[in-house]
Amino acid sequence: MVFAPLETPRLILRSLLQRDLNAVFHILGDKKTTANVSWKQSSIETTAVWLDRRIQNEIELGYSMWGMERKHDKKLVGLCGFFPTNSDDIELGYVVHADYQNRGFATEAAIAATQAVMNSGFSIVATIRPSNITSLKVAEKIGFRTVCQIEYKRGLLLVLRSSQ
Repeated sequence: MVFAPLETPRLILRSLLQRDLNAVFHILGDKKTTANVSWKQSSIETTAVWLDRRIQNEIELGYSMWGMERKHDKKLVGLCGFFPTNSDDIELGYVVHADYQNRGFATEAAIAATQAVMNSGFSIVATIRPSNITSLKVAEKIGFRTVCQIEYKRGLLLVLRSSQ
């Protein structure tokens, strides 16, 4: 099953492509943007590996992280989608470049992404650092509630689950 592209009033969530490498690195390599994101990238080379995994995930699973592209200018302003986990859950993730934050893009994209996959029977979780207040607010706005916290290789994480 393939989910992307997904359309919202202002965005298109679309499959990531190799040609997106520089735009993805612009997002995931930016220190301000990824201050609280555990999947930040330190180089174009590590970003290429990350991007290859996301492309492969979509081919194999039908879901992955998608590019968050503004409709009016086709600018990639963020990423939103899912990571596979070691359980039956899939993990929601989203990040918006710092230059485009506080405009509701993450909420808009996360609503579209979760609705698309939930209609297909997936159970969705999100893991968020307690210090990432902005991301926690987005998760709560779209109906996620904290169910527990875990100590992980990335540090302390809150585990949130969709209440739908």
